[in-house]
Amino acid sequence: MGKKQNNKTTLAVVAIAAGAAALAGTGYFVANPMTAKPEPKQEQAAQKQDVPIKVDVRPDDPQKITSLEPKLDGDDVKFVKSDDTAPAGEDPKLFAVNKYLDTLSIVPKDAKLLSYNIEDKVVTLNFNQAIMAGYGTSDEMVLVNGVLTLMGTFKDVDAVRFQVEGESVDTFGSADLSMPLKVLR
Repeated sequence: MGKKQNNKTTLAVVAIAAGAAALAGTGYFVANPMTAKPEPKQEQAAQKQDVPIKVDVRPDDPQKITSLEPKLDGDDVKFVKSDDTAPAGEDPKLFAVNKYLDTLSIVPKDAKLLSYNIEDKVVTLNFNQAIMAGYGTSDEMVLVNGVLTLMGTFKDVDAVRFQVEGESVDTFGSADLSMPLKVLR
């Protein structure tokens, strides 16, 4: 019987030790979980919050445009493009077209783009009456293709319609303007 008693005692001690080890392991796991993330300190929590970024857009900031200078190459017209900036407070499209008109010796100095309207990527350009001076065929090409090239530099424009003093223009010399013309890019 002494051996049986000894085995029972050993078994009881082993069971108690195993239970104590299991209890200690559970307590350690609860106190230090492996998947739990440490709570951020108050300072860190404040730093990680999303802060809205303010962008100060001023209407008087100048805007980038493209300027054109026509160059005749035999019967062909090439346009030399250069980067430019519309002055503060001026509309970039109005400025670009009027600057182009000012560079053309064939266009009367008082010819101006008065306004424009964009609808479905078609811009309607409204010029004053001075634009209707008589032009030769190559001059018409320089004027119309220059405007089409300029408008092609603006992403919101795919075609151009011409008006003079609010009235549609069907022809410009020999140039057919009855339908919107695709911009040149």
